[in-house]
Amino acid sequence: MNVKIKKMLSSTASDFQDIAVFDTDEYGRCLVIDGVMQTAETDHSVYDRELLKLLQTSDRKILILGGGDGYVAEMALKLNESLDIKVVDIDVEVVQAAEHFLGQKIFHHEHVDLYVEDVFRFLEFTVREINGHFDGIVCDLTDVPLGRKEQEGFEKFYNSIVSFSKDILKPEGWISVQGGASEVTSDFIDSAKILEHILKKNFSDVARSDVFIPSYGESCAFLFGKNG
Repeated sequence: MNVKIKKMLSSTASDFQDIAVFDTDEYGRCLVIDGVMQTAETDHSVYDRELLKLLQTSDRKILILGGGDGYVAEMALKLNESLDIKVVDIDVEVVQAAEHFLGQKIFHHEHVDLYVEDVFRFLEFTVREINGHFDGIVCDLTDVPLGRKEQEGFEKFYNSIVSFSKDILKPEGWISVQGGASEVTSDFIDSAKILEHILKKNFSDVARSDVFIPSYGESCAFLFGKNG
């Protein structure tokens, strides 16, 4: 996939990853991490709405793991203005890039709390300090979580994420996970298939949807789990 770049707005190497923001003709301003398109001005709402597919108007507290660009949190409040939202992202430089170059203001909203820390630390320790139990948990993490590029590491990572998440969900709560590309070649692990298997071990009702995201140039898989 080739995207014509009008201007590079920012390029930095944080402690965790390479972060770039480009202005493009076709997709507006785009956030790219480690060379992979993460979000674009023109079509991020397609991605955001699908990831929030299980969000109900009766929900009051949700947790977003990752989501440092702020778009999912922004969409969640558009869909349900009564929400209290916790966002956990390990990399403050992603947040800063979104604020400076994408005009993101959501992290200053009174209903949104940002935690800059590792998601495992948050799920194991911080969530207890804030007595957190959630109606929904959104996994908006990068396609390949940090340091988890092989299948065994990927499975271990998400087995832990889903297990911790289940413990802090309300009984009728839900979880959604972006699962990467809908179809992959033999050179890549099938993230969506692995995630679907993990969710089925933890939730009685598991579903999958596949939605074409223009700025990704392909369909993205979304996985959902809940009980009851």
